[in-house]
Amino acid sequence: MLKMQKAVDEVITFYEAKEALVAIQAGLEQNDLPSLILLDLNMPLMDGWEFLEALTPLEEKLKDKVQIFILTSSVDPADEKKSQTYSLVSGFIPKPLSAESVNLMMQQLNVNPADSDTTKV
Repeated sequence: MLKMQKAVDEVITFYEAKEALVAIQAGLEQNDLPSLILLDLNMPLMDGWEFLEALTPLEEKLKDKVQIFILTSSVDPADEKKSQTYSLVSGFIPKPLSAESVNLMMQQLNVNPADSDTTKV
């Protein structure tokens, strides 16, 4: 959906949160971070909440560089409320990802889809 909407140039997918954490730490060292992370709450081994907790020590370094949107099938209002307690979380989006959701995220990131080559997710 992100590519169909021409919102981003590059999408990197991780199937395990620990792999994403390693990539984020490497990105901090190399000054090569994604501007947007779509985080599923229901993942194997380490769920989305554990992922956010693991990012807490890096919060100051990631602030103003990375925005996290929780993309989830959860319909529990408590999950959305809990997401608001994490300063790195910019939004809570129900699955499936829609064109409207992508446009809202890009507006929040102040990204013009025509300039998508500068946005990595």
